[in-house]
Amino acid sequence: HSLGGAAATVAAADLSKRFKISKSRLFMYSFASPRVGNADFANLIDNGTNSAYRVVHSKDIVPRLPPCCPGLHGCSKTKVCPYHSAVEVWYDNDMEPGEEYIVCGDTPENENCRDLFDLSIESHQFYFGVKVSTFCSERETLNIDTKDIA
Repeated sequence: HSLGGAAATVAAADLSKRFKISKSRLFMYSFASPRVGNADFANLIDNGTNSAYRVVHSKDIVPRLPPCCPGLHGCSKTKVCPYHSAVEVWYDNDMEPGEEYIVCGDTPENENCRDLFDLSIESHQFYFGVKVSTFCSERETLNIDTKDIA
């Protein structure tokens, strides 16, 4: 989620390019990821993975950052402009079990699946009914005695 989604994207590129993991074995799914890289980097992800999806909750502002460079037909694919990789899966709802989602076409920067002007941090904090920012801290922690690890 968020920075973790960005890290997953970079890891997928690294596994594909440097570690030569075959496309048939490489899948990338991220949640609330900001834009990572430019259009060339996006092509590396999209062409180097079996499938790549970015899950976005409604009005989440983070996947809209950094802003892309406006082009004639959506986001510009120039070398200096941020550009999304992976196909967006957009939940324009509360992400409750069984709620509908939209797979936003076959291009990463599909303008039909977003609200460009009504963005919020609250949508970023809740994914699938979980308050992501406090999920781990609200769970009971495991106390493991290091002498038990051998």
